[in-house]
Amino acid sequence: SSGCTVDPSTGVVNYASPGTYVVSARAAETATYESGSTQVSFSIGAPAPVGGGTSGGGSTSAPVSAPVEEPASTITTPAPAPVDGSEPTTPVVVVPVNIPNPDAVTPQQLAAITPAQISLITAQVFRELPASAIAALTAEQASALTPSQINTIQPLKAAELSPAAVAALSPEQVSALRPRAVASLQPAVIAQMSGEQLQALRPAAIFKLTESQLRSISPDQVTAFTREQLRSMTSTQLSQLLPGAVGAMEPAQVRTLKLDAVRELLPAQIEALSPDQLSAMRPAQLRALTTDQVSALTPAQLAGLSASQLRQLRG
Repeated sequence: SSGCTVDPSTGVVNYASPGTYVVSARAAETATYESGSTQVSFSIGAPAPVGGGTSGGGSTSAPVSAPVEEPASTITTPAPAPVDGSEPTTPVVVVPVNIPNPDAVTPQQLAAITPAQISLITAQVFRELPASAIAALTAEQASALTPSQINTIQPLKAAELSPAAVAALSPEQVSALRPRAVASLQPAVIAQMSGEQLQALRPAAIFKLTESQLRSISPDQVTAFTREQLRSMTSTQLSQLLPGAVGAMEPAQVRTLKLDAVRELLPAQIEALSPDQLSAMRPAQLRALTTDQVSALTPAQLAGLSASQLRQLRG
C-alpha cells in the first residue's frame, strides 16, 4: 500500500506515518517450499510518550513499549507455506519508543524496551539516558547498540556498564568506546573481555588504561595485544602488568617493547620472562636492561642467550 516502502534485498518495510498498511508477499517454488503468496495488514498508531512528558507539557510517565520516537518501523514479510507443513514465519513489527525526557528513564522502563527498539533510539537521546539506565542494560540490549550510541557513553556512565553487557559487545562496538570511557570501565569488566574485544580497543584507549585495569589483565588476554597497542602503553603502564602477564607475552610482542618500557620492567617481571622471550629481545633492548634487572636474570634465562647477546648485558 502507499505510504510504505520495501527493501527488496532484505524484506524490511519502512513506513512514513501512522496508519493501516497492507504488505503482499510472493515467492516462487524452491526445493524446500511451494510457491505461494500472502498479505498481512497491520496498523501503526500515533506516538505515545515514554520516560515522562505529555503532549500538553505535563510530566506523567508512560510504558516504554509504546510507539514511537520517530516514524519508522521494521517488519519481516511472511514466508510462503513450507513443504513440510510447518507454520510460516509470523510477521514482526518493531516500533521505536518515544522518549521525550530521556534523563528520567528508569531501569524498569528500560527493561521494557526490546533490543530491536534499543537500536532505533537516536544517539542524541541515548546520550541523555541516566547512569542507572546504562547500568540496567542487559546483554541482549547491549548487543543491539549501534556504534553511534556507544560513542556517546560518557566516563561516569561507562563505569556503570556491567560485565555481562560489555561481554556481549562485538569488536566493532568496542572500538566505538571513547578512550576516557574505556578508562572508566570496572577492572572486572576488563578482566572478562575477550581477545578480540581487547584487540578492538584503539591505541588511544590503551594509553588511558589505569593501574587497576592493567593488573586485571590475565596471561591469556595479554597475548591478544597488537604491536601498535603495546607501543602505545607507557613504561609505567607496562610495569603495572602482573609478572604472569608479562611472562605470557609472545616473543614477538616482547621484541616490540620500547626501550624506556624495557628499563621500567620490575625485577619480578624480568624473572618471569622465558628464555625464548629474552633471546627474542633486540640488542638495544638487552643493552637497556639495568644492573638490577640483569641481576634478576636466572641461570636458565642466561643459558638461552648467545655469546653476542650476553655481551650486550650490563655487568
